[in-house]
Amino acid sequence: MGTLSKIKFLLIIIIGIVAIIFSIQRSNESNIFKYDGASYYSYLPELFIYHDLGFHFAPKLEEHSHRQIPLGSTGTGSCIPKMTMGISILILPFFLTAHLIVEIFGLNADGYSFPYMLAVYVASLFYIVVGLYTLRKQLMEYYSEKISDGVILIIALGTNLFNYAFAEPTMTHNYLFFLFVMFLILTIKWHKSPSIKNSVFLGLITGIITLIRPSDVIIIIFFLFYGITNKDAIGDKINLIFKNIKFLLISLLFFILIISFQLIYWKIFGGKYFIDTYSTEHFFFDNPHILDGLFGFRKGWFIYTPVMLLIVPGIYFLLKSYKQFGKAVFIYLILTIYIIFSWWCWWYGGSFGCRSIVESYALFSLPLAESLFNLKGNTKRIILIVFIPFCILLNLFQTYQFLTGSLHYESMTWKAYCTSFGRTKINSRYIEALKVPDTEYAILGMDERRGSISRFPYLKEIQRWKINIIASNGKYVSADFSKEGALVANRTDAKEWETFQLIRFEYDKCFFQAINNNFISSDLNWSNKLFANRPMASGWELFSIIDLGKNQCLIKDFQGNFIEYDSISCALVGATRNFSRKQIFTLVDAKN
Repeated sequence: MGTLSKIKFLLIIIIGIVAIIFSIQRSNESNIFKYDGASYYSYLPELFIYHDLGFHFAPKLEEHSHRQIPLGSTGTGSCIPKMTMGISILILPFFLTAHLIVEIFGLNADGYSFPYMLAVYVASLFYIVVGLYTLRKQLMEYYSEKISDGVILIIALGTNLFNYAFAEPTMTHNYLFFLFVMFLILTIKWHKSPSIKNSVFLGLITGIITLIRPSDVIIIIFFLFYGITNKDAIGDKINLIFKNIKFLLISLLFFILIISFQLIYWKIFGGKYFIDTYSTEHFFFDNPHILDGLFGFRKGWFIYTPVMLLIVPGIYFLLKSYKQFGKAVFIYLILTIYIIFSWWCWWYGGSFGCRSIVESYALFSLPLAESLFNLKGNTKRIILIVFIPFCILLNLFQTYQFLTGSLHYESMTWKAYCTSFGRTKINSRYIEALKVPDTEYAILGMDERRGSISRFPYLKEIQRWKINIIASNGKYVSADFSKEGALVANRTDAKEWETFQLIRFEYDKCFFQAINNNFISSDLNWSNKLFANRPMASGWELFSIIDLGKNQCLIKDFQGNFIEYDSISCALVGATRNFSRKQIFTLVDAKN
């Protein structure tokens, strides 16, 4: 590797480490172990620390933890994670190293303390750096060092891979990127030299990819169409497969071996070899959201990762120059876009940009390289001097916006995008321009509703209402700023501290803003109380209103838990999903 290449890789690592330090500083110790990420990781502490892969301990631990592990009941007395165990397998060496250090120094060996969190960050950094380095070596077999380095720089700093590699290390996409790179290289090697070694590794890599994200088994399309350049090549490919069928059977054997870990686990703790942990969530292939997914401002791939527009001409050039790759990459691109945006939640929840396509950047490195290779004249100068640097700076800045909450994780619109562009602070115009996804219709495969559906008077067309909140004890709710904004319901009269702005979001959802402009948050502390202490609004600050008539309502946080009045502390607390009269609130026009 040349000196300039080393400097570029060092730059990527340094920027990545800065992002990691920033992520750690803005988090508490269990910040990264939430939601999907917690589920992917959870197998490790269950196996090595709690010795309870049936997750019997989890509800008890969550009473004093910020961890959120999506679990499903199996009817056998056990619970199982929603996500499969592939990520845990890849993180295993780093987890064991952290656990050994924790044991030696007598630290908190709970599987979720700072050393374990740091181990996951190191794992993510390791797989990304190795993946990028290996991809660069492969690209240099076809392109110059400058072009190969340019592609690596674009993928590392100009796409949302950066966010998942360095800021959200428990998510799948950084690890899958590494595995896709390995699959690309093994496909090339296998076609050059079918052998037991190449077949074993091909089966193992494909198995782990499937174990992490089953829908990504579509990567096999690249293998099947690799080398097919014309009609005659189809016959050659079929002959190659049948001639080496024994090697493919070896790959299949090791593929089954890897995924059998999950099947056996399901059988032991769930009673069946195959369990659909996404039982109410489906693909709707008759109603894909391709235009929304590519160009929509909620999560549009080309909107938030515009540098990937370069693959469009790149595919054309690839079909002309390296035909063995061209059709394979093109067919894979078409199918993966169709599949990704046929999922009911085509925006894929809380994420930066289109996260489900991140791992595919390994294959898209080829059309990217072709685009750079074929740049000429003024177009070359504009792309290299203006477009690519702009895309890299935009990606890094918007990653910062996403992490700090000034770029919403799922509710962006054209108006909200324009309002937030280039800014790090949230204002009321930005909040009012957000549009929450209509998940109730989307999960049924139906087009989302356009207008508000709420009958509740404070959630109709007007965006903001100045209100007082009356709890079930008949007292006004107050943001007690002498107690860090703790919400209490013990006031017989409504004044400034008892006045809130209800900011309508959409579809029965809203934010509550106190008189000091801080938002009420359901990110509960150890005491389970609600506080008005957040300067910016994100998921934790979003609430749903259930209309009970006569201005009475139930208030749910974004996880579906009810908020209720606690008669002992007079505070508003996070409750259970079970209904009680303590959860009834009355909203009225503010007195002041």
